[in-house]
Amino acid sequence: MKKTYSFSEVLRIVPGAKEKKGLIQLWIKSGIIRPALFSAGRGQSRGYSFANMVDICAAVTLSAFGVSSIAISAALKVEPNRSRPLLVGDYAGLWVSYDLIAKELTKRIEKEKIT
Repeated sequence: MKKTYSFSEVLRIVPGAKEKKGLIQLWIKSGIIRPALFSAGRGQSRGYSFANMVDICAAVTLSAFGVSSIAISAALKVEPNRSRPLLVGDYAGLWVSYDLIAKELTKRIEKEKIT
């Protein structure tokens, strides 16, 4: 598996990301999603890790259910005693599991033959 993915690869892999491209760019600009590799300036080069894609997928899923960007930001914060949260959050009965998202993204990466 690759160490980082381009934004266009993220849009191909993450379900629903193409439809939420502008919102994802806003989340990146506002710091809700932080690319693994980032260089400042015009035409910035950014690289997204697998963990970034899991965050984006969780955020897109929560957004589709009407969860606000502020609530998504809070849901994606990593707890100090864990490297990754097990569940993103419980908003209106919606639970998004990082493990399930990771499995689905791994399948999509293999299907797209992105190496």
